[in-house]
Parts: sequence; C-alpha cells; structure tokens
Amino acid sequence: MFGIILATTTIYLLKKHKVMGLLKFIAIGAAVGYGVNYLIKKNENGRSVLDDLVEDAPQWFDKVKQFAEEKVEQTVKAAQPNG
Repeated sequence: MFGIILATTTIYLLKKHKVMGLLKFIAIGAAVGYGVNYLIKKNENGRSVLDDLVEDAPQWFDKVKQFAEEKVEQTVKAAQPNG
C-alpha cells in the first residue's frame, strides 16, 4: 500500500514541477545523440553510414525523378478523352 502511495505522490510531483518535460528532453537528446553517433561512426572499411548515404543520393534522386516522370505520363494519358 505504501508503494502505491509513494508512486502516486512521485508522479504527481514530477508532473507538477515539469520534471517530466525535462526527462523527455533528456531522453530525446540522448536518442538524437545516439543517432548522430551511429551515422558518423566509421565501420571496418573506414566509411560511415552518412558517407554511403551521400554517395548514393544522386542515384536515388535519378530513380525518383524517373518514377515521377512515368507517373505524370500515365496521368496525362488517363486524363485524355478516348477517341
């Protein structure tokens, strides 16, 4: 019974004093820091995930551009009246 009262009181105090916001801020900051560390960490061949992303970006851009052009052509053909 004492544990329930203690937990309830603790939660109330954390919410009242905006500590939950601070804890959320700390958790999000830690997650962002871990993500950045993961992106720039070098692997066994001396390259990072970010290096690979930057290198492959032009190829992805070309693929997306080609896909968009195909969809625009399909849309134009579908919008034309038959006849």
